[in-house]
Amino acid sequence: MISTYMHLGHYDEAFSLFSEMALEGIKPTASTLISMLSACGRLASVERGKEIQKYIDQEMLFTNVTLALALVDMYAKFPDGGLWGALLSACKTHNNAELGIRIVKRAIECDPDNDGYYITISNLYDSIGMCEEAERMRNFMKERGVETAVAIGFI
Repeated sequence: MISTYMHLGHYDEAFSLFSEMALEGIKPTASTLISMLSACGRLASVERGKEIQKYIDQEMLFTNVTLALALVDMYAKFPDGGLWGALLSACKTHNNAELGIRIVKRAIECDPDNDGYYITISNLYDSIGMCEEAERMRNFMKERGVETAVAIGFI
């Protein structure tokens, strides 16, 4: 029903039904969550999207690749480093380097001057034995003129 509301562009009705489900203790399916994430992206409703991601994390659903990609698609509409960082953190927590690489590629599209993304993708490639790809990303970063931030430590 939620996906039908979404298909017809009745986003408020979809969110209302989703809320009613939660109040009644009905657990949403992955396809329902995907529909809701799609609505969040279309409506630029980052707060609702974060709530859905929190539920996904609590229920340990992040291993569902289709659901994880729906999160990536939603966050791609909100070029916010903190949001990308949350997704990358979840990938690290769940040892999902392949999904992390997909996320970082999207993050780089949104913020191509963020040195942290290039470093993260290089590290992810290294972690799964793709050393040539890691080196290619480091070189790509240099070619684009992206400078790494200097860390200052206090002893």
